[in-house]
Amino acid sequence: MWLAAPRARVAVVYSADNVFAWSGQPQSDAFLFDNEAHRLYRPFWRTGVPVDVVSADKLDASALVYDEGALAYRVLVLPAPMLLADSVLETIERFVESGGSVWVGFR
Repeated sequence: MWLAAPRARVAVVYSADNVFAWSGQPQSDAFLFDNEAHRLYRPFWRTGVPVDVVSADKLDASALVYDEGALAYRVLVLPAPMLLADSVLETIERFVESGGSVWVGFR
């Protein structure tokens, strides 16, 4: 096991639909979605915490909470979520109810 890659305990939720929505409805000339995602990711990177990027399209309860109740991640990062499917929101609710934390950017 000592040769295994470190297991990420943090996941950034990436949604192509969300990125597209922000590009179609910019809030200001100063806002870029990528900058917001990096702003939330940077504290983990600076301290050497491994981070996975998880597609919102493939996010379901089994990706975050195992059958026995153990969490796949401790923290979910949602950079500037403008829109998320109801199924994704339900998955995130179950994750939080199981003891996970969520970092959410503005919106």
